Amino acid sequence: KQGVMKAGKWARNQVVASNNFCLESPWWTWMANGLNYQIEHHLFPGINHQYLPIVAPVVAETCREFGVPYKSFDSMSSIVGATLAYYRMLATSSSS
Repeated sequence: KQGVMKAGKWARNQVVASNNFCLESPWWTWMANGLNYQIEHHLFPGINHQYLPIVAPVVAETCREFGVPYKSFDSMSSIVGATLAYYRMLATSSSS
């Protein structure tokens, strides 16, 4: 499965466990202080947030090249909806 964490795959796991949101919104980038670029932030935690939008297209293309899911939501409502759907899935998943 693409979305499953794998041992020994640190960078891949950072991407799989993160979600970007509102990348086209200067307001959200300002409001979140660049943390709407969660994938890039987790891959490069020491980089200044002002450079994350520059790095993002390279990361997205690299993910496509290696078949790693790069999750980016266009709006706050879409990421909130996806988060709630994930919580519902966790709540109804069998623990066996």
